[in-house]
Amino acid sequence: MNTVQLLQQDLGIARFVLQGTMADVTPEMANWKPAGQAHPIGSAYLHVLQGQDMAVHQMLQGGKPTIWQKDGWDKKTGATFGHPHTIEWARSVKVAPAQLQPYAKAVDAAVDAYIAGLTEQELNRKIPFFEMGEQTVCWLIQTTIVGHINNHTGEIAALKGMQGKKGYPF
Repeated sequence: MNTVQLLQQDLGIARFVLQGTMADVTPEMANWKPAGQAHPIGSAYLHVLQGQDMAVHQMLQGGKPTIWQKDGWDKKTGATFGHPHTIEWARSVKVAPAQLQPYAKAVDAAVDAYIAGLTEQELNRKIPFFEMGEQTVCWLIQTTIVGHINNHTGEIAALKGMQGKKGYPF
């Protein structure tokens, strides 16, 4: 197994668990506001999708427009782009998870195509990453895409549990 295949495998597992966790989330569950500073399920899910879109198009491919921007997803969903992911945005955005599925599929396809085309040289290319300094493309995919999905999937599962539902699909 090479590095690209490992990234594809890790991403596939992360998506499988995320989609399974989101499968029974209703709009009411998605937009429920937990006590304190926790973000609703819907905003966390949208943030995960938009984060992948932004990472692949803007960060890793040098500022290309996101799918969200190009295809007018703000108009299709009534939601706004949630970066930065502030508490104000998270608690105000309204999300219907089923309505986001075409966007999720488009983001998945774009991420898959990008990763499939990577060479070892490109995986080792360094890109500035905020206060963390220069990081490799491989590290950025593992952290800002795969790790990001996993982190928020756990958050979503916990928020489902707070609503009396089963969190993870297994």
